[in-house]
Amino acid sequence: MKDIGIPAVLLRSNKKLLEKKNVQSLIPMRAIDAHKGSFGHVLSIGSAPGMPGAIQMSALAALRIGCGVSTIAHLAQIDRPALELISYKLGFLWKRKLKKLLKEKQALALGPGLGVSWKAKKMVHYILKNFQGPLVVDADALNSISEMKNGNEIIHFLQQRKTEAVFTPHPGEFSRLTHYSTAEVQKHRTEFAQEFAHKWNVVLVLKGSGTVIASPRGETFINPTGNPGMASAGMGDVLTGMIAGLLAQGLKPLQAAELGVYLHGFIGDRLKDEKGVAGLLASDLMSKIPESLELLKTS
Repeated sequence: MKDIGIPAVLLRSNKKLLEKKNVQSLIPMRAIDAHKGSFGHVLSIGSAPGMPGAIQMSALAALRIGCGVSTIAHLAQIDRPALELISYKLGFLWKRKLKKLLKEKQALALGPGLGVSWKAKKMVHYILKNFQGPLVVDADALNSISEMKNGNEIIHFLQQRKTEAVFTPHPGEFSRLTHYSTAEVQKHRTEFAQEFAHKWNVVLVLKGSGTVIASPRGETFINPTGNPGMASAGMGDVLTGMIAGLLAQGLKPLQAAELGVYLHGFIGDRLKDEKGVAGLLASDLMSKIPESLELLKTS
């Protein structure tokens, strides 16, 4: 294996299996006198023309896992957004609208269905520079970053952030970000995840069989839940929303990633037992979030 420049402190860090007893302690409590403002407001940004569902699934997943309010800002026209969502179209004056929308949000989900147009790339750059709260960066937001020429500037933004971001690439997206081949990424998943998390100052969720979660400080977890039935469109959008919803409720980025990833796979395993591995839909998984969260809490 070639030298990939991982600091020695990370190489000495312990790789741990993500266990049920650990994630159970992360499940947010809900006070009896709570109101919707108690559980945070998530803003989800994405959905270019032709992909109106991605951002809605992400935003609904944030609600399903317990956030109080969920808003979508989208490039495509969405005529009938889900009833529970607040919806804004990002048109010609998108920067002015985003400046208002980024205020007073407890978490942000960036990327589901966003596309990699010039406009999308400008939005990603603007948001990374101006939003100082916790955020999840997924899908086409990651692809946009990988195509930007000012990569060092983006790394600098992230390194200077007071709150870490959560990046959630699959191996192909991670390959484009790092310029390692997908085969290399799959061969050295843990080492590359640690290297990236440290360099970029993000919590890195490298999706796939045995999802790897790595923090900038060297904590590294391997997730044991999930199955091949989850290899279908929209599953990643749901995970993005779940993590964002947990961030909005006050979990730290690493905690939100741990609980979100474990629960996501936990639900997938329940569905596999009920329906088999072929034909599972992201909406099937999303509908099971509340009851699975309760089951995880008490099992």
